[in-house]
Amino acid sequence: MTMPDRPKRLPTNYRLVHDVLRDLAPGRHLAAEEIFEQVRARKPGFGHSTVYRALDRLCALKLIKPLHVPGGGAALYEAAGADHSHFVCRSCGRVSDLALDLPVAAIDAELARLDCEAEEIAVTVHGRCGACRAMRA
Repeated sequence: MTMPDRPKRLPTNYRLVHDVLRDLAPGRHLAAEEIFEQVRARKPGFGHSTVYRALDRLCALKLIKPLHVPGGGAALYEAAGADHSHFVCRSCGRVSDLALDLPVAAIDAELARLDCEAEEIAVTVHGRCGACRAMRA
């Protein structure tokens, strides 16, 4: 997954928030509070409001992506990269990336039938992960 380079004119504090998300292992997603904790570990005194302003700006620049899980609390964030889908465990809340090839032609045909235009396509699969299923067995 290639990640876009950050603009050179990005404020230093915003670059730090971006670096936290870029440094995540593939498939990891963080809530704003988790991002704040990681940024604060790198730069004590960093403020909550700066994290939220940075997240808004980085999303607008398409350097990071918010993930809004239906039924979940706050958004999760990940570094921008190739489009992908997500699996959310209903028991433990773990979010995992899914490598799915969406049938774009079928989606386009259905949207054309409805005379609609997509601005974003997000697929989220909900269920129970293997660990949670094993605990109930």
